Amino acid sequence: MDSELPLSLSNASSLESLKMQKNHFTGKIPNGFLMFRNLKELDLSDNSLHGEIPHGKPLVDFPRASYSGNKGLCGIPLELCRP
Repeated sequence: MDSELPLSLSNASSLESLKMQKNHFTGKIPNGFLMFRNLKELDLSDNSLHGEIPHGKPLVDFPRASYSGNKGLCGIPLELCRP
């Protein structure tokens, strides 16, 4: 069963690690994920996410591998989005 990333995660601003790889998530990464100021580890790889990665810290600081396997995903640190 496919589902979108839970928006309620945005309320957990003190998260230090978020590993949600291989969960069949769809949709976009919520802008609220920019609130994860304490995040040290992120793995959203191998889902079905699409759209632009919200631009800002901490999301732009994670390596490409954190987002790999999401064919429709673009933006820093991946390839730039095309209009």
